[in-house]
Amino acid sequence: MAQERPKQLVKYLSVASGLQALESQALQWSSPNAFLSPFEINGRMTLSFSTKELLDSTVKNATAMIFAENRPQGETPLIAAINRWRDEQRFDTPDEAVHVLRDLLGKMVAQKEEHLHSVITKWQTFVESVRLCCFCDSSDNLAAWERYADNHQGIALSLIPDSDNGLEQVQKVHYSSERPQLTTLKEQMGQILYNTPSPITQRFAKHLLSKPSYLESEREWRALTPKNGHFQATDNPAISLRKLTPGTIRAVYLGAACDEASINAVSEKIKAISPKPKLYKMVPAKSQYKLEPEQIS
Repeated sequence: MAQERPKQLVKYLSVASGLQALESQALQWSSPNAFLSPFEINGRMTLSFSTKELLDSTVKNATAMIFAENRPQGETPLIAAINRWRDEQRFDTPDEAVHVLRDLLGKMVAQKEEHLHSVITKWQTFVESVRLCCFCDSSDNLAAWERYADNHQGIALSLIPDSDNGLEQVQKVHYSSERPQLTTLKEQMGQILYNTPSPITQRFAKHLLSKPSYLESEREWRALTPKNGHFQATDNPAISLRKLTPGTIRAVYLGAACDEASINAVSEKIKAISPKPKLYKMVPAKSQYKLEPEQIS
């Protein structure tokens, strides 16, 4: 089922960044490597296991197959060898099998190590080749106001997602207590033992849509696109600008703690935008922990 796209995307910003976006009519798009949180997924992601752990685990599993009650199923040369050894009763003890398997599988894991190094290189190249822009789907998200809009002192831009501004492919972020992995020990063992598919590169984009579950209240959406001719370079090589098409900004929301000088500065900036966005001030609800918009213009 196709993912339903939100009717608006809301970009939470500090006043300084918001004024810059309003003046330039452009948004900053980031390389994933610009995200500094230790829990963000970026080009610094590595494997969660060593080749020694892969060898030890594969030898252990193959040894167990030799002495298991049931014959292992599979069409790979390794499974065929294991079944032949079972039929021949080649090994009297697991220790005997471990010695032979460690030599045989050591060569296979050494070849796998080269492949895994190339996977990391491909991942790093992929991360450098894309740009991300992050949004929420509502203007009353308390977590976003605190985290991304200078603790309610900033602003939020309500944007219309369409194909002309690169926001039509926006995707919902998935929150989990489990960190995504380029590949797992189990997956690589399966490939060695059973030659199971390992679609590592096909998962690259999905990794960039993952965040830890403690941030779930942000309800984030991300636009992910290749770094191409639509982007303008900045002084920071990890940050690019992309122009917004006229009419993309439908409304501007002022934070509940936005001061008078900031309100006046934003009001002046939106006068130059055509069509002119509506301007709202967020105010705390009288009897609930929530924000409500009051229209200014």
